[in-house]
Amino acid sequence: MDVARFRQYHLPHTKHGTPMDWTRPTEATCANCGHTFKVDPKGRVPLFCRPACRSIHFDKNKRDVRPTAEERQRRLIWSVLQDAGLIPADKPLPPRREAAA
Repeated sequence: MDVARFRQYHLPHTKHGTPMDWTRPTEATCANCGHTFKVDPKGRVPLFCRPACRSIHFDKNKRDVRPTAEERQRRLIWSVLQDAGLIPADKPLPPRREAAA
């Protein structure tokens, strides 16, 4: 589901002092699961049917996931080795090895 489609319900009720031709929806569709649910007569029109759907949606669409300090150090060392000519510039960073148990 496209979240932008649901943003249309977050319009102001007046424009330049005159009422808009907009009626509040009685039902909405969840942006995560597509389930149709009833909307309360007051307040903002919700985008999700329940808190679990909200959490799942944002976990699924995370942005700016920061790498760990160890991963940043690996990338830095790799770029320094490439700049020094010890590793070919077109060779990608190898996958991280798991620590021996």
